[in-house]
Amino acid sequence: YSKLQTSMWAALAFCGLRLYAGESLGKLVQDARRYLELSKDYGQSSIGPFFLAIQQFCLNLMGHAADSPLVLTGEAMNEKDMMGKARAEHNTGLTTMILVGKYRIAMHLNELSCTDLMSAQIRKLQKHSLPMVPTMMLVHTFYEGIVAVATAKTFQRHSILRQRKLRAARQRLKKLRQAAKHCPENIMNKVLLLEAEMAA
Repeated sequence: YSKLQTSMWAALAFCGLRLYAGESLGKLVQDARRYLELSKDYGQSSIGPFFLAIQQFCLNLMGHAADSPLVLTGEAMNEKDMMGKARAEHNTGLTTMILVGKYRIAMHLNELSCTDLMSAQIRKLQKHSLPMVPTMMLVHTFYEGIVAVATAKTFQRHSILRQRKLRAARQRLKKLRQAAKHCPENIMNKVLLLEAEMAA
């Protein structure tokens, strides 16, 4: 990557991390729009769709989806068109980012029944993603653990389905603990939160 490309990817990561840190959705939409314009000005068109995806994710959470909040279609982008283009171009980074966004919306809306399929698609893509995506995937591992615990609690105490979901949560917790050894400042909070959810 050139310095210009690296700076644009850093801007994208900055938007994503601020989202996880609790920045207001309206501010993130504004910033993503600004970075999108900068990417055009500097001829970095390949990163533009990522900023569009962040915009639409935030807009959906704000209630501005064209139809279903689980579909990233509205003012910023059309999910079907964007996914079709990403797959045609073998852009696994963008495809993964869109699916992770949809997963988070489903989690926030407590639409847990559709998360298993999304996770399977995301995990399949993870092996072929862009270098910046592993950070996103680690955060996603945390959300998978949280969703697994929440889903487990909907089943009877000794049911096989409950045990299967709790096993999935323990697997995610193990991965987070391993990552926390290398970067406790960023990961240990997620380890503790998932442990608390499992103990509740």
